[in-house]
Amino acid sequence: MPPYKRPHIPRFRRMAAAAKVSAPAVLEKAVRGFADTERDSFRDAIFRQGFKSFAAHPLSEKYLARKRALRRDERVMIATRHYVNSIKVHRERMDDRSVVYWIGFDPDAIAWDLHMRPTQIRLNTVARIHEYGAPGGLSPSAQRIPARPHWGPHLKAIRGRAPDTRRAIRRAVRAVLERGMR
Repeated sequence: MPPYKRPHIPRFRRMAAAAKVSAPAVLEKAVRGFADTERDSFRDAIFRQGFKSFAAHPLSEKYLARKRALRRDERVMIATRHYVNSIKVHRERMDDRSVVYWIGFDPDAIAWDLHMRPTQIRLNTVARIHEYGAPGGLSPSAQRIPARPHWGPHLKAIRGRAPDTRRAIRRAVRAVLERGMR
């Protein structure tokens, strides 16, 4: 009779220990990497003026003249670069176990004017106005701001890339678990 051999079943305790320590770290690193990549992609798309709405609704000649006089960038959303540079990845702990990453502005971030001075308007408000547009005001100098969607189209693109990213994250976690079982 041949000697008894253990069946090839991974040790559950070893696997559980590897999962408990390694999987959350791998998962968080992968999600943070995805968020950083998407933030950079979004900023780049704004700098390249890669949204259809930017070309469809160019800046008014009056506003362009003000930007030129102050030697500011003439592209949409980039006059002082403050808007684009303020787009960050935020990490938020939801409870003891879950963490959420999101891309956007600090909730209290304030917009700058063309003279690079802080205004009374939050960047979230500026983003909303440019995303959905705003009617002209009551005064003759108030300009209508056309909708220049850029957040919505980019978020839609992120949703399209998310399934592939989830699969890649699962593969990375699986690889860590397999290494932990050896």
